[in-house]
Amino acid sequence: MARRGDPRRNTLGKLSPPRLGLSFPRERLFERLDACAGQPATWVTGAPGMGKTTLVATYLEARRARCLWLQIDGGDADPAAFAHYLDAAAGHAASRRRRQAPQPTTDDLRDVPGFLRRCFRRLAQALDVPWVLVLDNVQQFGDAPELYAGIATALEELPRDGRVIAISRNLPPPEFARALANQQIVVIDAPALRFTLEETQALVSLHQQACPAAQLQSATDGWAAAMILVLAAGGGL
Repeated sequence: MARRGDPRRNTLGKLSPPRLGLSFPRERLFERLDACAGQPATWVTGAPGMGKTTLVATYLEARRARCLWLQIDGGDADPAAFAHYLDAAAGHAASRRRRQAPQPTTDDLRDVPGFLRRCFRRLAQALDVPWVLVLDNVQQFGDAPELYAGIATALEELPRDGRVIAISRNLPPPEFARALANQQIVVIDAPALRFTLEETQALVSLHQQACPAAQLQSATDGWAAAMILVLAAGGGL
């Protein structure tokens, strides 16, 4: 994330981490994310309301990481649009002046995987390490096999201290099979995201409620959104 006092903090919401409400450091999962740092990519997956985005945002804030945050929407399934916003995110995070990437040519868009690999190569050349690129809501790409293939192959272009964290409701699509087999991607899935009893107690305390943590965890199966709704309603079960 951009440092405090950095004028580059003012940017499009699409290129910014979310505004967090009440949250606390989930050290158990922070340690898992630390352990994933040796691989080019981490894929955080789970149903809506599992706390995926909050986890990643609080982790990067706690680690004071240089962060490029890109909130994916349906329009980003167009490779040219995705490349544009990827370049904009790089410009926001860069510590030195850099030239804007040229518009893709027809030849570029005939070979989307190759085009995206070159985009990630420019990204790696433009940024001082370490840095983290977050692709939030990856499921919004929809059915975009060439785009997924391009991102998968581009992982090979990342420097040692550059990494991608993808946040998605879905597991990695088939285009990432080779990257998974080569251990370039580590998956943190829904069971890992469910709140433990200790984390549930911390959440209850954060919301200043008297709700029994064990009862809340059991009733919601550790699902973050459901627990917050119960606590916002006064903690009654």
